[in-house]
Amino acid sequence: MRRLNLSAGSRGERHGVTTQLLDAVGRVGVVEDARQHSNKEISVRLSLPAGGAAALARALAELPLRLSDASAVELGAVPADEEAGGWLVVTFVHDEPDLRVTAPAVPG
Repeated sequence: MRRLNLSAGSRGERHGVTTQLLDAVGRVGVVEDARQHSNKEISVRLSLPAGGAAALARALAELPLRLSDASAVELGAVPADEEAGGWLVVTFVHDEPDLRVTAPAVPG
């Protein structure tokens, strides 16, 4: 299995882009995990069957996000007969303040 570490950026509305992204990955492979890091970034762990890398590249091209040049090359280098898996990290570019999450106090 080929390991992928992909990155992308988007100026789109983060809730909508996140939904579209998870749907697109789910159509061509499996979303194993998704983690939101404040409102600036989301990380998606994914696995793709053989031939899934090319299908993912086509699906991502239709979304309001842009893969980094290195990520596009990495995704394009996966042979059609090879499974792939790894992480896709999307950074959202916007003017909203950073989302603060207050951790609850630990008793004791």
